[in-house]
Amino acid sequence: MSLSTVPKQIEARLPNSARDVPWTRTVAIGALITGVVLLISGNRKAGVAVAAGGTLLGLVEEPESLKHWWNGVPRYIANAQQMLGKVEGFVEQLAEQGDTVRRIMRK
Repeated sequence: MSLSTVPKQIEARLPNSARDVPWTRTVAIGALITGVVLLISGNRKAGVAVAAGGTLLGLVEEPESLKHWWNGVPRYIANAQQMLGKVEGFVEQLAEQGDTVRRIMRK
């Protein structure tokens, strides 16, 4: 028995429903779930890496989604920069108000 016949034998024994399973989607979902579990358990680097891999695998299965996502990246970055600017302004206002409250409390 050669190695080339082993996959054919395994495939012949699989039920028909197992052949129809989208394996890339299944692996992508499993990677995302594993990434979340790793993140929750405190393994941030590994969790982010596994979740990113699962996301990329899921996107590769859908080339149009990947193209749409890639074209939208500049918009996402601009939105993130805008939100960070708003948060920075809020923090500055909060610091100014804190200084004002401290000055009033000292009097």
